[in-house]
Amino acid sequence: MTSNAPTAPATKLHWVTLLVFTCGLGVIMGSACDPCVQLTNSICDCEPTANGKLACRQERELQRSQREESLADTEMCATALETCTCAAIENNDWAACGMTRDTVPDTEELEEEDGS
Repeated sequence: MTSNAPTAPATKLHWVTLLVFTCGLGVIMGSACDPCVQLTNSICDCEPTANGKLACRQERELQRSQREESLADTEMCATALETCTCAAIENNDWAACGMTRDTVPDTEELEEEDGS
């Protein structure tokens, strides 16, 4: 008579795999629910090239990692998500994206200097 019960190593592997998947999903969902991450993605999606989008995301992530995000920051990001569009960025309406002139991305400042 053979048993269909899984062996101990197979059961352990199953639980480890499930744990890794669950933790990974939690990290993905956590950042997907963060309004500031969503705002960053919206802003960076306005970049015309894949390399531009990647560079934008890396720069914003570096900026975010250098300071603590407050509840006020999160609320500002949530509000800006409703008004921040690529058209607003193209028109230099940084307030629509929750930014002030001193927080405008470096790449935009360079473009303005070149275009003057």
